[in-house]
Amino acid sequence: MYKFLVLVIAIFITSQLCSQEILQWLTDLNGIDSISDVNKKRHKLKEISEVLLEELGTTEMSDLSSKTKNLLYASSKNGEVSCIAFGALTYTGLFELKWIVKEKETSGQSVWQFHEEITSKNLKSISDLSLDLLYNESKHLYQLRIKSSNGQFEDIVINDLITKCYFETLHKQERDADKDSINTILSKRLNLLWSDAVNYENDLAYLKRMKTIFSKNNKVKICTYNVEKNDFKHDFYGAVISKMDGQVFVYPLKDQTEKIKSPERASLSDKKWFGAIYLDVVEVKDKNKTIYTLLGYKGHDEFIKTRVLDALVIQNNRLRFGVPIFKVDRLTRHRMIYKYSAGANMMLKYDSKMKMIVLDNLEPAESFYRGVHRFYGPDFSYNGFKFQGGYWEFEKDIDLRNPKGARP
Repeated sequence: MYKFLVLVIAIFITSQLCSQEILQWLTDLNGIDSISDVNKKRHKLKEISEVLLEELGTTEMSDLSSKTKNLLYASSKNGEVSCIAFGALTYTGLFELKWIVKEKETSGQSVWQFHEEITSKNLKSISDLSLDLLYNESKHLYQLRIKSSNGQFEDIVINDLITKCYFETLHKQERDADKDSINTILSKRLNLLWSDAVNYENDLAYLKRMKTIFSKNNKVKICTYNVEKNDFKHDFYGAVISKMDGQVFVYPLKDQTEKIKSPERASLSDKKWFGAIYLDVVEVKDKNKTIYTLLGYKGHDEFIKTRVLDALVIQNNRLRFGVPIFKVDRLTRHRMIYKYSAGANMMLKYDSKMKMIVLDNLEPAESFYRGVHRFYGPDFSYNGFKFQGGYWEFEKDIDLRNPKGARP
């Protein structure tokens, strides 16, 4: 009898504590707009998100959303994916939106937490927003649309929530074999997005672990991402997507870095690619062909970071990487590769005003380290490449000062 009473009391106390926790997050959420201190408000949003993540281990999203109008809810028709969202105005014109996805696709039952910062002068509270979650049965894609009820901003469209979740799943894996297995599935889903002509102009910015860039003429779209393996090894993936006469062509990229012996002199293809994450593309013309100059980052190991300048040409539905257009000291290279200390940062960008690719000059910390790239870093002088006569001509010691004396 005594043990039974103790058990009943323990259950009662536990239920009361749980009720208090539930009441607390509800109280916090319903009062979020009244908090004037921005840092406190952002911290409270984070706390609420963590509590909701824990609640979703045993509670359905629909049950949580039924408790307050400050929690938006949407679910796919097949019941496989659901989403809740909440948020608040933080800084002037900046609305912080937290949203959580619960899905059964990636590993049976997973819950993922995301956030967006929406720029809008008129968006004041979560009641100004709504969620739509649409399921495309033929392509097996789940589209989330975050809409403004009063047209305060352009709708945020996430063409496939599951692709976004797979990126997060991939990032959490520890074993290389598991990363490869998940990336195989991810690549197939990405191909569905890449091959969709209707959504060609979508920059896929919601896939924050993948970089998407467009050429100035809008005929080429390049998506790249990396998978970091054990021992600082990087495998790169992605695709070049081109659009001609309304038709989309997808060229998946196969990283073959380890098989390329002399990359600065190699002409390559999508099947044999010197992998990198491309951060920018500069479009230039040479006679009858368009050359897409690519500014990329090739990851780092424990000691060395690597940046790369490459060039891409698409002719007769074939890709060619490594066009011999980089001219340095009378030598012409197919691509430029820069290696420097993992503890340093290197500027490599296109300056539209100067119409040049500008970059830090790299030198060793001491002269006796010359050739040992782990000791290289910027020396506060700058070089550049200017396109003329069909080549990117190297120019040393350029002056980057503008009239205001600010670094670009």
